[in-house]
Amino acid sequence: MRSSFRKASSILMLSLFSLMLLTGCQSPSLSIKTNPEGAKIYIMEHYVAGSPTSQKPNEWPWKTINVKIEKDGFKTQNSQSHHSLNDTGVVVLVVGIFVLPVLLGLLAPGCWDLSPDTMDIQLEENR
Repeated sequence: MRSSFRKASSILMLSLFSLMLLTGCQSPSLSIKTNPEGAKIYIMEHYVAGSPTSQKPNEWPWKTINVKIEKDGFKTQNSQSHHSLNDTGVVVLVVGIFVLPVLLGLLAPGCWDLSPDTMDIQLEENR
């Protein structure tokens, strides 16, 4: 009985260690530039910074990142960025087929990229 418990514990620990190595902890960055500069940038309805800026949205991978850009005298612009599985995420998915706990790595930001990851927005003047 103890032998099977130790074996299961070893597999779980190895899986968790593999998960940490494979996924890393780097969140994907979203770079936002506007012309003219100095616009207010909102991500998911929360003000984050003036433009230009680079942000690491703290959203679940299955959520669309909504970006709103406002500047006095200019029309409000809305844009979106989506998560896509990167090479690390594919490895986690394949290994996870054989070692199920590794699939939890898909929740880690290191498995995902943003598309687009750079927004270059030309603001239009209000008329």
